[in-house]
Amino acid sequence: MEVLKRKRMYEAQRDSLANQQFNIDQTAFAINTVKGTQVTVSAMKAAAKTLKTENKKIDLNDIENMQDEMEGKTLITPTLIIPRLSLPFYAHRHVGRCW
Repeated sequence: MEVLKRKRMYEAQRDSLANQQFNIDQTAFAINTVKGTQVTVSAMKAAAKTLKTENKKIDLNDIENMQDEMEGKTLITPTLIIPRLSLPFYAHRHVGRCW
């Protein structure tokens, strides 16, 4: 009878230790998650700061001028080049000349 009582006591202690270990594992996981979140937030702050600095270097007028210039070139290209490409090879010498 005494052996059965000890067995139940040891089983209860084993279950208690298993629950304690589970709680410790859960706490360690939570700590690691918080540390990972801190690293992520730190990286996001650094990225935001860098983006802000780099955005200050961009001149919108330069971008608009470049877009206008590119648009002008793309408008010229179809009207000048494509008709010439459709001509036979020997005819390119005579494009723009009066016959």
